[in-house]
Amino acid sequence: MNQKDDDMSIDLPVDLEQFVRDQVRAGHYPTEGDVIRDAVLKLKQTQRTGAADSRSDPVFGAMRGDAEVLDRIVEEAFRAREDPSWRRGLDE
Repeated sequence: MNQKDDDMSIDLPVDLEQFVRDQVRAGHYPTEGDVIRDAVLKLKQTQRTGAADSRSDPVFGAMRGDAEVLDRIVEEAFRAREDPSWRRGLDE
C-alpha cells in the first residue's frame, strides 16, 4: 500500500476546522492530523471502556456545570412521587 492509499480526507464544520487549526497554532499538537488522531483515539477508548461518566450522558453532561439545578429537579421529583395524585392513572 502506498502513501496515497493511506491518505484520508474528512470534512469538518467550520468551527471544528478552526478548533483543529487553533490547537496546532497554540503548540498543543505538531500537525492537524495529530489533533484528529488524538480525538479518534480518545473516542475509541471511551467506547471501549463504556465510560459511564457525565460526558457520555447528554442530559447529565449538559447539567454538569449546574449541580444546584439538578439537585432541585431531583428533589422535586421525589416530592412529587410521594403525592398520591401523581400515581393516579398508573394503576387504573
